Amino acid sequence: MALSTATESENFQSDPAAVTRSAERPMSRNVSPFIVLPVLLALSVPTHANASLSVLAFDEDIESALVRLDDSNHGVMIQIRDLQTGKVKKNWFVESKNDESKRVKRLTRKRFPIEAASGQIDPKGRYTIIGAPDGRRSYNIMVMRDGRVGVLRQIPLKKGADEKYARAMLTEVVWTPDGKQVVVVLTQEFEQEYGQQKIDELHWVRFRQWKIKWLKPEVDQSDSDSNEQPR
Repeated sequence: MALSTATESENFQSDPAAVTRSAERPMSRNVSPFIVLPVLLALSVPTHANASLSVLAFDEDIESALVRLDDSNHGVMIQIRDLQTGKVKKNWFVESKNDESKRVKRLTRKRFPIEAASGQIDPKGRYTIIGAPDGRRSYNIMVMRDGRVGVLRQIPLKKGADEKYARAMLTEVVWTPDGKQVVVVLTQEFEQEYGQQKIDELHWVRFRQWKIKWLKPEVDQSDSDSNEQPR
């Protein structure tokens, strides 16, 4: 189940069509064109949106997560999200570091008492989560143990306005204390009509060893050739 929760940054962007419509309207006789032209030019410049997510804490039932969203266009928000679906249950804008600290402290005191410990290694120290692209269209969340590598989850990549697939990077891994669930933050960077976007998504995975698709080690052909006995 993908926690396919692309941040609200996509919905907050300005409508390029609105800029076009405003440019098509006749200028008021009372407004100087030397004032209007720079404004239109400023509005037409593509925006570069960055929205980063980080998981702060879980509730006692491990059903909801307290999340911090830092949007370059709209500031910092503290959110409560459903862990499996990614739906935002509540959202607060914070105006300052002090405001943010008070909000987080208030929420973690009772409602979200389980701290989200960020790290690639599971609580028992047996498995390590890594990430790697799988071709151009998807990204693999992978597991390492005792020299073996397996695929835990495959995440489709977004396609930009230029028809190219996003560049992706695994930026955060959070295990639940019992090691039975993993939340990863995947950063995707791609082109939109209004500029370049770099957004974070949360993906939830129930960690089950028997669901890992372990990869077969590749055989080095040069080694196999050297081991062949002469006839």
